[in-house]
Order: sequence, then C-alpha cells, then structure tokens
Amino acid sequence: MAVETVAPDAASGRQEEGGEASRTGSVRMFGLVCYMLGQVILLCWWAALYPGLMSNDSRRQMQNVTVGPWGSHHSVAYDLILGFSYHVTEDIALVTLLQSVGMAIALSYLACGLLPLGIHRRWLLAAVGCVVLLPSLASFTLTIWKDVPFTICGVLLAGTSVRVALQSRSGRYRFDSRVLLLGGELLLLGLFRNNGFLMALLAGAVLVLVVRGARRWIAGVTVVAVMVPPLLTGFVYTRFGLVPPLRSFAFQTVFSDLAVAYVQKPRVLMPEEQKLLEKVASPQAWKDGASCYTMGFIVAHPGFDPSKAEPRMDRIMKLWGTLIWRAPDVIFDARICRAALAWKIDSTAERYGGELYMATFREPSPLPQWSGTPLATAFTHRPLIEGGWDAARFLIKTTMVSHLEWLLWRAPLWCYLSYVAAALLWWRTGNRAGLALVAVVVGQQLGVILTNTAQQARFMMTPIFIGMVLLPFVMRQFRMLLPPRNPEAGHSRVRS
Repeated sequence: MAVETVAPDAASGRQEEGGEASRTGSVRMFGLVCYMLGQVILLCWWAALYPGLMSNDSRRQMQNVTVGPWGSHHSVAYDLILGFSYHVTEDIALVTLLQSVGMAIALSYLACGLLPLGIHRRWLLAAVGCVVLLPSLASFTLTIWKDVPFTICGVLLAGTSVRVALQSRSGRYRFDSRVLLLGGELLLLGLFRNNGFLMALLAGAVLVLVVRGARRWIAGVTVVAVMVPPLLTGFVYTRFGLVPPLRSFAFQTVFSDLAVAYVQKPRVLMPEEQKLLEKVASPQAWKDGASCYTMGFIVAHPGFDPSKAEPRMDRIMKLWGTLIWRAPDVIFDARICRAALAWKIDSTAERYGGELYMATFREPSPLPQWSGTPLATAFTHRPLIEGGWDAARFLIKTTMVSHLEWLLWRAPLWCYLSYVAAALLWWRTGNRAGLALVAVVVGQQLGVILTNTAQQARFMMTPIFIGMVLLPFVMRQFRMLLPPRNPEAGHSRVRS
C-alpha cells in the first residue's frame, strides 16, 4: 500500500503558514473585542450627552456652512462633515456618533499595534476601557470640535507608525500600503487643524530619523502631506468662494506678545510704536490683554478692533520682528509662557489668564437667523437616557477639580512617560518601534509649543489618549529595570 509522504520543508512551511493565519485571526478577534468595548461605552456617553457637547466654536463652524460666509479660518474638512450631517439629518448628532465610532476604531487599532511589543492583552483591553470610561476623554470625544477628528487621526498615526517600524527593523523593508496609510494620516492632521501640517512635519521628521528601512518612503509621503493643506488654503478654497482668514486672525499670538511688551516692559517700545498699537486697540485693551498665557484677552477685548488692525498688519509684523531682536527676552518669555500647556505638568490656573479650558455645558446662544429652523433645536441638549445629562455632567465635573488637572486634562506627564518608556525599550533591545510610536506625540508637543494660542486642553488631547493606552507598555518597561526574581537569571541587551 502506497503511503503519501510530505517533505519536511513543505510540512514546516505549512505549519508556519497555519501559525501565521492563527495569529492574524487572534489579533483581529482581539481588535474586535477592543472596538466593541470602546464603542459600547462611548454609545452610553453619547446617549447621555445627546447630541453632544457644544461651544461657541461649534456654533461658528455651523454658521460657516449654513448662514455664511464660509471661510477657511476653521477646518474646511470638519465644516463639510457638519454640513453633511445637518443637510441629511437636520441634526448634529450624526457627527458625534461618527466621532465615537472613529475613536473606538483608533483605540482598537493602536492596542493591536502594541501586541508585538510583548504587552499582555488583558492589560491593553483594560487600558482601552479606562480611556473611554474617563469622563474627561469621553466628553472630549463627543464634543463638536475639529480637534476630535484631529486627535483620532493622531491615535491612528501612532498605531501605523509602530507597524511600519516593526516591519522595517534592521533596515529590511518591503513597501506595502501601510506607508501610504501613514501619509494619509499625516495629511488629515493638516486638514482637520489649520496648523496641523506643522505637527505632521515634525512627526514625519521623527519617523524619518528612527525608522531606518522606510526613510525614503516616509519622507516622500510627509512632504506631500505637509504641502497639500497650505496649497488648499491659499489657492483652492478661494476658487470655491471660501473667504481666506484675515492676517489679524492668523497672527493672533503676535498681538498677545505685543500686549505683554506694552505692559511689562514699555521701555522697549518707541513712542511712535506705542501710537501704532493704540490705533489698533485702546490702552486699556492692551493692559487687560497682557497675559502671556492666552491671546484671548487682547483679541476678544471690546477695545480691540480687527478692522483697524488688518490694514496695519505689515507694520505690526515689522514691529514684532524688531522686538525679537531688540528685546528677545520679552518675546520668548511670552511664547514659552503661552506654551505651558504643552510642557508644564502642573496647573497654571492661579496665574492671570492661565486657567485651563476643559469643557462647557452651556448651549451656545443661537444666531437670530436660526430662529424657526431645525438648527435652533439641533443646538440644544436632548439626552436619550432619562437623567443621563445630569449624571454625565456630574461625572465630568468631578474630573475638573484643579488637583486632578495634571493627570486627566493636561498632556505633559503622559508625553514624558511615553518618551521614557520608548527610550528604555530602545536602550534594552535596540527596538525603535517605541520611538516611532511616540513620533506623533513629539510632533504635537513641539507644534503646540511653537504655535499655542491659549490654555485649552483640546489642543493637547492626542498625547493623553495615546499615553493612557501606552500605560501597560510604560509599566512593562519600568518593570524590566527591576532585578529578576531568579538571581541566576538575567536579561541580555540585544541590538538589531
């Protein structure tokens, strides 16, 4: 009787293929469980906060696509999503529902990307659950803000970065679609936040440095992602009738710097320069606006007139540039102070203008043109769960106490923990995947340091989401520094 034999190489190849398929299926199942956990919890928050939290910024963005004029000073991509939701459903609840779906997918995607780093699945699942349970992060996810899809893209970018880095270890890299996905995520950062292209540039630069095998591809997609948003703003949007942002709006932080100089060191200003400033805003406005923590006190002051500032912007910018050389300590001190949101762990609430803006529970006042339209109803809270609004509001407010601000609403602690963990992984094993993972965190932190306008938690939410999901990874890296339980056992430091 003939016996069919299988060559050892073929048998081992089939076993490897079967093992790989089994691992892939297991990872997908874990990802599905993570997604379902996040989605169910966020849906509970969504029903309680229905249709979502709103602010005056939310109203202004909706005004863009309803009453007009439509301008490109806010994210046009997010305006389109808002407009689609309203014109299809006559409501804005679809936007916050999609945001909950996007965040649940992003958290699941990031958790699956961390599995090859040796983190136990139950700890990652617990981390995802904690993120969506926390009132601070859940309420942010369900707010009508362009910063929410921006943050979702940042979390997705972290997950893609670690996958590309793992694939290209030791310089061995074969092109696949994930590097294009990475480029798309970088592009979306610039589309959902007008200064997001700068953060995409910084994150891309970090990835080029740390991901050796795919440097050329990453550099290429980064260049494209960084160039497209400014080109759209400068040339494309105006062709479709969108009003470009005023220079006095685009350079609001300049007025904040000048207000600090006007009050704190008036001797650095010449008499004619002081007269120039007083043609733009009243002396009282400059005095009241002299907070290095926010530009809002000057540009939102009743004594500040944008119509007078706009025709004088060339002279204003020239004065600001002169002060950089004449009094760099004043300008740079104001900039570093305003960037405290990105680098300072503890609260700045006790300082003038330093109070952290977290969330609002007030319904934005409707525009007169909205009277009698579905928009007047859309911008009112209508919880789907009886008592849900009061319960959710209570829980969110419990996280807004100043003693918890550093942990739940401020990002620097989570940035630094992520950096230390990534550095420890690289130091111990030579694995640069951790460094790639935190590239988007570096990009956002440095970007906010360079461009921050006010102490608003939403500007730095990406590192908090990523940092909390990375908490098991952080704990694992610190645990590896401890001596082994078996004195004769040890771990070797391997570099690839």
